[in-house]
Parts: sequence; C-alpha cells; structure tokens
Amino acid sequence: MSTSSYDTPVLIAGGGPAGLAAALLLARHGVPPLLVERHAGTSIHPRARGLNVRTMEILRTVGLEGDVRDAGAALATSRYMLFVDTLAGEEIRRVPDADLLPVGEALARVTPCDWGRCAQDELEPVLATAARAHGADLRFGTDLVSFSQDADGVSATLADRATGAHRAVRAQYLVAADGAHSLVRESLGVPMAGLGPVSRGQLGHFVNVYFRANLSDLVRGREFILCFVERPGAEGLLLAVNNADRWLFNVEYDPDRGETPDAFTPARYVALIKAAIGLPDLDVEILSVLPWEGAALIADRFQAGRAFLVGDAAHVMPPAGGFGLNTGVQDAHNLAWKLALVLKGTADPALLDTYEAERRPVARVVVDRAVRELAAPTPDGAPAWDGPEQAGPEDGAWATATATPWPSSRRSWATTTPRARSWWRTELTRLAKLTRLAKLTRLAKLTRPMRAQRNWT
Repeated sequence: MSTSSYDTPVLIAGGGPAGLAAALLLARHGVPPLLVERHAGTSIHPRARGLNVRTMEILRTVGLEGDVRDAGAALATSRYMLFVDTLAGEEIRRVPDADLLPVGEALARVTPCDWGRCAQDELEPVLATAARAHGADLRFGTDLVSFSQDADGVSATLADRATGAHRAVRAQYLVAADGAHSLVRESLGVPMAGLGPVSRGQLGHFVNVYFRANLSDLVRGREFILCFVERPGAEGLLLAVNNADRWLFNVEYDPDRGETPDAFTPARYVALIKAAIGLPDLDVEILSVLPWEGAALIADRFQAGRAFLVGDAAHVMPPAGGFGLNTGVQDAHNLAWKLALVLKGTADPALLDTYEAERRPVARVVVDRAVRELAAPTPDGAPAWDGPEQAGPEDGAWATATATPWPSSRRSWATTTPRARSWWRTELTRLAKLTRLAKLTRLAKLTRPMRAQRNWT
C-alpha cells in the first residue's frame, strides 16, 4: 500500500511526556505523526519533577535543554532532602543532593548535562510547542475509540470529546503512550506482571494533593527536593513545585480499612496540610487532587504487530528514584528513530524488533531499582534486597547474567572517593560498550545502504 493511502505514518495515543517526546522526535526525523489525547490540554497537575541526565541529553539533542531548564527555573535551587517533625517545627536532618547523586566534576567526566528539575505541567507545554513546530499534529480532547491492525497498517476510530464527531484514521504504526491503564494495551491483550518481592505489583495507595500556600519564608536557604514529615497523624511527603506558593503533599490511604480517596474531603486535605506544615492559621488553597496506586509492573511484550508500548503503558514503577517519566521519554527516543528509518525505506522492518529487545530489559532493571529505593530502610539509606532482581522464569537467565549489584549505599555511590569514581566509570563504560555493540551489530544487519544521515541520536 502506498503512503498516500494513509492519513498519518504514526498514530500516537496519549499526550503525556512519553507521547509528546515520541511526537517531537518523529517529527524531527521527518515523520510528522498524529497524536491524540483525551484531556483538553497538557497536564494541569505537576506530577513528576525530576529529569535525569540521560533525559537531559535527549532534550539537548533536540535543542530543548535550555528551554526546559528555563521552565523549571523555580526548582533550580532545590538541593536538599529534608526530614522534619513539621516544616515549621523541628528539622531532624537535611541531606544535600551531592550525597545522593553524582554531581560536579564526577558527573562532568561522563556527560555534558546536569540533572534537571521541571514540573510535568511546565515540561509538557515545552514538548508540545516543539513537536508542533516540527510538524506534529496534536489533537487534545480526542479519544482513540477503537483500532484494528492488519499486515499493512492500523485502522482507528477517533472521537472529538467536545462535539462527539467520529473520524476514521489509517496509520502505518500505532504508539501506545496512554498511561498505566492503557486501553491500547488492554485491547492488544498484553498482560502486566509484578516484579521482585511484589508479585502482584501493588505497593500502596496514595493521594497527591496540589495546593497553594505561601511557604517561601519557611524554605528559604533550605530549598528541598523532598521533605518527609514525621509528625504522628500528619505523616506525608512534601514536594516543591515553585519554592514559593505551589506545593505537593502525598498522603497514603488503606483500602483494606475501607478508606477511599472520596473520604478525603477538601477540608480534610487542608487540615492535613496545616498539620504537616505546623501552622494552624496557614492560608491553604487546594488546586487539584490526584489519587494514584504505587505499583511495580511490566508488560509481557512491548510490541504487538504494528503497535508499540511506551512509558507507563509498558511499565509502571513507584516514584522512588524518579525513574518513571525518564524511562518513558527514553523509550520514545529508542523507538522514534527506528520507526523513521523504516518508514523512509532506509531500514528493514525487522529493525523494529530491537525496540522490545533493548527497552524491556532496561525497564526490568529500572522497575527493580525503583522498588529497592522504596524498600530502603530510610529514604536516603541503603536500598533493601541488593541482590539480583527476582525475575520470572521466562527471562530469569537474563536477570542472573546482567543484574549488577549497586553499591552498599547511595552515599558511597554518589561521593567522589576513588572507589566510587572507579565503580561509576567502570559501570558506565560497560553499559556504553554493550549498548553501542548491540546497536552497531543490529544496524549492520538491518540497515540498507544509505546516504549519510544527521541527528539520529
């Protein structure tokens, strides 16, 4: 079938960070996709805020590193993990990020980029604007109602949520970036399975409360990444959004005790936040509330015919370590250039098989690492069960062969002792060699003779 028979080369379901990154990267490679997202616009809830160095490297290649840093400038001074009785009360301990992450000279030796901080509601508009500028068609307020695939492509039905109008679309490939409860994944019949010690993948139920309150005087000089409140009855996690008057507060609830998010009224949220801050007369405005379930899950497959899973549609992990958004963007980066080469006729479609082969093992390691972070005795302490992940029988040999024990504590990993520097250099070199060798071997086998290409990073 000729390309003129298609409405779009790639249909992307979902307009979060992974979907928007896929749209941007495809468009930059000369393959403008159609993206549909059921919400009316980009996220209004900050959600994720941390961008690791690999994600910042990807943003650098598309010219957005500076734009993203500008968008997240309010978080640039957040350098601590705090432990407090209440925010206005006793400070129990503060841990600088240099004790948790490689920074400065140690980091500069292996990457030109630094860690980034940008709340998701600030990041998504940057990605969307850039994707549109490169020709991507982004349709917010649009549902993917149904789809089917055949040997030549994917046929989908879209619905405008405002008007109810339906539209049939024909695409060569489908990218599912529609989140942890992916309808595309469910339609494909691809199951999710729990990892490690959480065989069902369930790690707790939480409510993420986005609120407005002027706390600038309380945090000045000790701007934090995370603040753990330990006051009995007000336990929770505070996160900065702009270090002034916008914040997040995470609280846990227990369905086994009959608790539900609906039981948390706005008045109860306000009371919990005032107790956690330690200021009973504080003026608090609730902006939005997002219930979520902590889980550690991975899809059995990342590809089903002409459909590919990226981001939370492919893997769900607890927020400890801040890996979720980053892994999704990196999924999109891996897949986009391969789709572009195949769609341009430069590479054999078998190249697309390497997406799952490369990204699913990475997802297993990252999900495993996030669970270890969550299970650590303290948030800045040694991760629990430091041995190789507990893999299922289908890929246990891979896990045994490749799982690398992490250093005994995050502090020793992050510091600049000779031993830590040696481990960091050795591990990065090993991973780089494995990744480059695998990609070069596959490209040699699958890519036809081609003219010199640019920007396939």
